[in-house]
Amino acid sequence: YLLRIDCTEYQQGLSSSLIEIQKLVGAPDSQQEAKKGMITEWMKKTGGNGVLLIDEGDKMHPDIWVRLMELFDRGALTSGSGDRRTANFMYIIVTTNRGAKDLFPASVQSWTEAEIARRNSTVTTAELKGLYERPLGANDEKVLPREVINRVDAWLLSSPLSNETVVQIAKDEVERFRSELWKNGIILNVDIETIRFLALTNFKATDDGRQVRRQVRKYITDVLREVGKTGQDTSVLNIGIIKGAKNEMLLQALGRNLDVTVPGPVSNTRSPLLDPTVVKRIQTIPEVLSRRVLGQSEAVKSVSEALIAK
Repeated sequence: YLLRIDCTEYQQGLSSSLIEIQKLVGAPDSQQEAKKGMITEWMKKTGGNGVLLIDEGDKMHPDIWVRLMELFDRGALTSGSGDRRTANFMYIIVTTNRGAKDLFPASVQSWTEAEIARRNSTVTTAELKGLYERPLGANDEKVLPREVINRVDAWLLSSPLSNETVVQIAKDEVERFRSELWKNGIILNVDIETIRFLALTNFKATDDGRQVRRQVRKYITDVLREVGKTGQDTSVLNIGIIKGAKNEMLLQALGRNLDVTVPGPVSNTRSPLLDPTVVKRIQTIPEVLSRRVLGQSEAVKSVSEALIAK
């Protein structure tokens, strides 16, 4: 049994901490329209067995952590109505992206699985624990209560996703799409270059697989929606990528008497060569190098041309 608590819904400042606590453990019976708590009702239903997943735990209101200390200390949680729910065989997992940029450089996006594994092996428990014990910036207030930190049995580091893993996630999502469409008599083919394009455009190593799956599903759904409007035979669809008239990337669906295109994802990464100031500075390189590197005019010219080549 799995219960996931999304801590972004229980943040400080969103509403009264009492209201948020009651959503999880329930309100007293004396209150009108008293609601049952999400966690306490789940524990009642499962007999205290299962996995309680506290997702993005660093964002949860501190008062809620204090309320949950009863569960961490005694293995039981009292509901708002006074009923005691006992944990029998329960794992509590807290996840977060906190400190990802401190543990891995931006270049991790291009690392191989082996390079990521080597970095993981050097990260100590003390480093991971420290991410929750101290502010990571001037306005950072997401430090976990000391009582919670001291009750963590194991600190685990989840690896950033490498490009090869991201592409595999996208391939799996396309395969799920293929299976769904097959049941409706539609054969879907998506070439590997299109899958790579959908998987890697705007993906950051600190993201997770959900973003990849959402992007793949969104754009294939966009194509199918436009295909459906044509009224043409859709028994076999081949989806690929092509460049549009303005060099934009388009998704193209081809079938019998069918040729449909829709806009693909647009990269948020702006090339520095689109900045006139950067280009102007690069263009001064030949003059500067020619004064400092004597007798190498052809080499200087080649380097300069390579820097601004499209």
